[in-house]
Amino acid sequence: MQRSGRPPERMQYSRQVSEWSPPGHGSGGNPYQHLVGQKKREQQHKKMIQSLEKNDKVRTIGGIIGTVVDIKEDEITLKIDESNNTKIKILRSAIGRNMSKDKN
Repeated sequence: MQRSGRPPERMQYSRQVSEWSPPGHGSGGNPYQHLVGQKKREQQHKKMIQSLEKNDKVRTIGGIIGTVVDIKEDEITLKIDESNNTKIKILRSAIGRNMSKDKN
């Protein structure tokens, strides 16, 4: 008996089931758990941004490291080069980490 290149019916069915499984279904955890963690990270980030002070050493989400020299309502001025006194203005939301207060 010669086999066609077609898989048996049960294999097709199992493939269809796996295609329609909800995200996170195979992990055994709550599929909405990542939303709780994301909200917590957002709250921590907001708190960190609100607690920024002059002379804090920060890293932007783009990887630029600098020292806070001025803080306005929605923008922060960073000094990124001491020798040339180079400064940049960025949005508060672009701060990724406060290196002065983080232990990591």
